[in-house]
Amino acid sequence: MRGKYTSEQIIEFIAKNTQQDYQLLLNEFIKSCQEMKYVSPRIPQLIKKLRKKGIKVVIATDNMDSFTRWTVPALRLDVLFDDVLNSYNLKVLKTDSDDKGESIFFKNLNKNYTIKNSLLIDDLLDVKPIIKSLKIDFLHVTKESELQDHLKTLLQ
Repeated sequence: MRGKYTSEQIIEFIAKNTQQDYQLLLNEFIKSCQEMKYVSPRIPQLIKKLRKKGIKVVIATDNMDSFTRWTVPALRLDVLFDDVLNSYNLKVLKTDSDDKGESIFFKNLNKNYTIKNSLLIDDLLDVKPIIKSLKIDFLHVTKESELQDHLKTLLQ
């Protein structure tokens, strides 16, 4: 997730340690990345509505290179969202901080977007202290408070 290993390297490791066919595992892995679905089919419509209101919508994910290489193009996330920040490409996780306790991941966001009036909607509660230190509002995704619920509230 910090950009140390490619998907191919990880699949090679798994293939060797499980005596499975590398190419088969890689092909199935790529297929699964390309066939990912939204948690709700309404998500793209809600994102489009937010963007029409002038709201910048960015994906911030702790993920592998596979997300950027196969999932983003398959779901056209680069078209739907204003930006995609992936820990693999940034070489840090969302919870990583420097010696001063400041976010390494989100300082990149600060270069491209206005932090003022920003909001992070995430299922990872561990990121909340770093987000609060940047004065970014935070909404936690849970079973009781799902992503589409938060997006609908923002549209009101």
